[in-house]
Amino acid sequence: MTDVASSRELTGYRVASLGLALLCLLWTACFDLDQPVDEHLLISFWGEHPRMHLSVELRHPENADDSSALARRLLRLEEELLGGLDPWPDRFGRPRAPTESFSWTKEEGRLVRLRRDLILDDPRDIPAVLSDTAIQTTYTEEDGVAELSFFPSLAGRATRRERREMEQVLGTWSAALEDYYQAAEALYRYLDTRPDRAVPCFAEIFDQDDDKQGEILPEEEELIEAYGEAAGEVLDVLDTDQKREYTLDELSRRVYDPFPARFEVELRKDPIEVEGFVRSAHGWVVPGLSLWATFEHLEGKWLVPDPLVAWVTSLRASPSGKTDVDVELFASDPRRAFAPDSLEIRDAIEAGLTPEDVYRITWPVAKSDTAAP
Repeated sequence: MTDVASSRELTGYRVASLGLALLCLLWTACFDLDQPVDEHLLISFWGEHPRMHLSVELRHPENADDSSALARRLLRLEEELLGGLDPWPDRFGRPRAPTESFSWTKEEGRLVRLRRDLILDDPRDIPAVLSDTAIQTTYTEEDGVAELSFFPSLAGRATRRERREMEQVLGTWSAALEDYYQAAEALYRYLDTRPDRAVPCFAEIFDQDDDKQGEILPEEEELIEAYGEAAGEVLDVLDTDQKREYTLDELSRRVYDPFPARFEVELRKDPIEVEGFVRSAHGWVVPGLSLWATFEHLEGKWLVPDPLVAWVTSLRASPSGKTDVDVELFASDPRRAFAPDSLEIRDAIEAGLTPEDVYRITWPVAKSDTAAP
């Protein structure tokens, strides 16, 4: 790799390379903590009785300053979870004669994982469990068809101060995305004239060894450096700054996402109709509303394929913490890039942060699938 000095700061670190390679090396420590708290609610209709599984994972930053805003938040949350002071014990206690279980895991004296499980006698108790949230929930069965629906409000969980802060973030991040798409457009425009250089350029961006392709050309160094710096500004929303209680991506969820956790539905049978949900590992999930999720969904609108989306997706899925993007396959994909202005970008982001009117899933049931009334 050819190193080029840069005076710009990225998420608290000095950028001193061309593309994403050194971003990966210098930034991975806080990238793994882009979501210090992950709450997941799985509603399973797989067994004889419906179950609700809540998992909460806390990711404590390494070398954490225990007096930092983030550390204080995690400590406060740990005390609430272990003391049963969070909202979920009350929610799980609402159904008639529920069967509950509770477990937690600590590492080095700190809570890292908590599980709550609820077995319901009647799936029609699900709305009662979620009655105090910003989600109106309905469950019905008719003519052998079950339907579970969530009707979200537009209100998130943020304070007025957090909403004002997010207004500023939207302006700053839209401008960063404008720079990002401009840098990507310039790179892709160059590759349109030199398609033979796509593999070495993307190998440099993804930090892949590609000695057979030769050195990066001087004109490519400038394009890749500009792209890498712009990508770093976009990644700021995932930075775990210990001076902040929440990452900017978490803050956007508090402002825009009315769901109190990631909602996922697991079915024994294939659904008949799905509205708002998307496929997931276990079944069907309500897509989260956050800045980064919106950016991922923008792939294909102005930039395709998007190297930053591919890089982050690969890094998140890699057990070793290293990217394994197939450079030749990525370089062979048809490329298209267009640089919109920040106002158009902001409009698209705000549209992507708006929940659907309803998230609905229906599936066939027999009398043996659910408990009798």
